[in-house]
Amino acid sequence: VLNADGTFTNTAADGTVAKGTWAVVDGKTCFTGKEEGAKPVCWTESAPGEDGSFTATSDSGETVTVKPAPAAAG
Repeated sequence: VLNADGTFTNTAADGTVAKGTWAVVDGKTCFTGKEEGAKPVCWTESAPGEDGSFTATSDSGETVTVKPAPAAAG
């Protein structure tokens, strides 16, 4: 989850939660964890598909697929 205040929360498939800050730098989305000494990890994103999903590739070559969260019931 990317928040408008520049913070993020990432919940992995195994339930592990990471938090920190994010920013767009030179056209890449960069995440910095809250851990002391954490360095930014930057990702280049593809154009979103019809379902809103897209791929992101890190500067180190890791590729992930990002899917929008389901709409909250309300």
